[in-house]
Amino acid sequence: MSRYWGMNIIINGSFVRTQFEDPLPTMGPPNVLEDYRANPQADRYEFVTQEVIRKIAGTQVGGPWIGSINSRAHQIVSILPLNERAIGETSTVAKDTAASARPGVGTGVFIWYDPFTWAGSAMKMSIDPQNHFKQDDVLFHEFVHALLMMHGLDFSTPIAGWHRVSELYAIMLTNIYNSSNNRNSDLRADHDLSFHVLPKSFLRPTEQQDDEFFYNNNQTDIDRLCGSSLQTLCNTLADVQCKWNPLGVRKRKAKHPSARAY
Repeated sequence: MSRYWGMNIIINGSFVRTQFEDPLPTMGPPNVLEDYRANPQADRYEFVTQEVIRKIAGTQVGGPWIGSINSRAHQIVSILPLNERAIGETSTVAKDTAASARPGVGTGVFIWYDPFTWAGSAMKMSIDPQNHFKQDDVLFHEFVHALLMMHGLDFSTPIAGWHRVSELYAIMLTNIYNSSNNRNSDLRADHDLSFHVLPKSFLRPTEQQDDEFFYNNNQTDIDRLCGSSLQTLCNTLADVQCKWNPLGVRKRKAKHPSARAY
């Protein structure tokens, strides 16, 4: 039995995507195999995942984002489990890859996500020993990808440090989400699976790179997002008052082109 959040978000824990080592001996490192197994913890998975969504929905950034997902007609977000070994497969997958990159068209998506893995598991701590990743920001990151795909904005243009433009968007928006929740020490610097904290400023080496620096370095891509069908949502998030918000920088610069961000 699935759980729901609004019209478009379904949590279905019935089968778990499972990675494991090949039990047959081989030369060299063991092969990693994958299959799908009935999930005896389906109810627990669905309940805990729903509680993570509840936490996201109660925030200044997550609330409007989830509201936008649920306002998209005829496009479903299905959240599905995977085991701890498969942590690297945490991801959002378009049901129609071509439509996910066609602005104004878009597609429904699958999100592979396990809240238990991101709550302090051994695999999680191996890539994030300082415990920057949390259950909610990991799922919010995937919700960013989901909404981009639903609007046909899953841009795959390569970009240094982020792999592709849509990852720049997902990490920027997740950083805004974290900053708005007073988690400014959990701002992410790149798209590596291992967590790297946003680096220090060149001009102020005792401080993190600020949101104005980030906006200036990525202005073309950020302006493209803010001029898309997500323009209203971007304007809403630009008004969120927090320490790190490049969308807010953009909005202030538009009003006062010669002014620095504050």
